[in-house]
Amino acid sequence: MVWDGVILLKLASKNVDYVLCNSSNINKKFREYYINGRLYQYTKIFVTDLHLNTDTLNIIDNNPKLRCEVLVFDHNESALKYNSYDFVSIIPSDEDQETCATCIFYKYLMKNNMLKSTPIIDTFCELVRRHDVGIWKNYNDPRPRDLSLLLEGLERERYINIMYSKLKHSKSFNFSKIEKYIIDSQKNRVAQKVAQYLENMMYKTIQGYKAGVVFIAYEYRNEVAQYLRDHKERYCLDFVVMIAMENKSISFRNINPNVNLQPIAELIGGRSHFGAAGADIQDEEIPKILNAIFPNGYFK
Repeated sequence: MVWDGVILLKLASKNVDYVLCNSSNINKKFREYYINGRLYQYTKIFVTDLHLNTDTLNIIDNNPKLRCEVLVFDHNESALKYNSYDFVSIIPSDEDQETCATCIFYKYLMKNNMLKSTPIIDTFCELVRRHDVGIWKNYNDPRPRDLSLLLEGLERERYINIMYSKLKHSKSFNFSKIEKYIIDSQKNRVAQKVAQYLENMMYKTIQGYKAGVVFIAYEYRNEVAQYLRDHKERYCLDFVVMIAMENKSISFRNINPNVNLQPIAELIGGRSHFGAAGADIQDEEIPKILNAIFPNGYFK
């Protein structure tokens, strides 16, 4: 699971075990638990904001016990084909608006009487949605970005515990003085890192579009993209390609809102929404991908 799903599940149940994963290790971790038998210790297994690959899904589908216990929730448009599995729910939009896995999972928990709606949980899920689908700038409310900055400024477990306590015991969603201090400190740190990254950005034509290519740390991908959107007249880009070597991932974000990134990301096996996409890269794929981006020979 990812952290927001963990928070909701902890609110819904006292007996929760969880493993925090990302797109690059979810299949490996799931298979590890399958091989060592740990999956069979649970009555329900939720995968949120991550989708399993076809090989892993087939393992579940061919196992009657797992097929009844595993549920996958995601909102990635390029994963819609996986809805053919009964235990998978890929929902890019809901009630005529883009949704996110946190909101999808929240609705599941409410529908199954595991968690009751409250104003503060409703607000939390909406803030996550606005940041996740990249629309928080459309509202006069900085809390979606601040929530993301707080996450980046804290250890994951501490963030989970803080949000769990806030959603369980508070009536409205606000940040404490300490949380505001962390957010402000993170804003300054992010501004410095973004400026540093953009100094080294390269400009390439990819599939007929003007793209910026930059090597970054994974956690700065949305901040880099948002800065470029806020200053699009200066940079004149259609989209940005952000390569995080440490995480072995490539992230795409459109700067021109009319550019659909899905066909571009799919060229390297990525998953995508219209304006945001990502792809995991294995060690052996890195030279091929970088040489595709830098046809004159990146490694010279």
